[in-house]
Amino acid sequence: MVGTLFSNVLTNGRAAHRRIEETWMLLQDKRTGSLIEVVEIVDLVNPAKDKISGRVQSGQEEQDQEPIAKDTLIFPSGEDLPRCWVEADYREHETPGSVPH
Repeated sequence: MVGTLFSNVLTNGRAAHRRIEETWMLLQDKRTGSLIEVVEIVDLVNPAKDKISGRVQSGQEEQDQEPIAKDTLIFPSGEDLPRCWVEADYREHETPGSVPH
């Protein structure tokens, strides 16, 4: 789940449409079912990193960032993360002529 936020703000007494862009992604902890906000998406897609900085989405107050192991995360749809995000050597496991997943 990736989102871009928009807002209307008043400028000099007139309504002006101002785009506030903030990219975010939510994943799910497969052990607890809790949603996790990914703080640094670049760490998520880097296969050399085995943890991300994330915030558990619990309650109404923003939670502190904490390291979360990638192998505990799935998409909210139940799908696993792509191998190229979690295995630095994922291509070495392919057989010639096979199509990567």
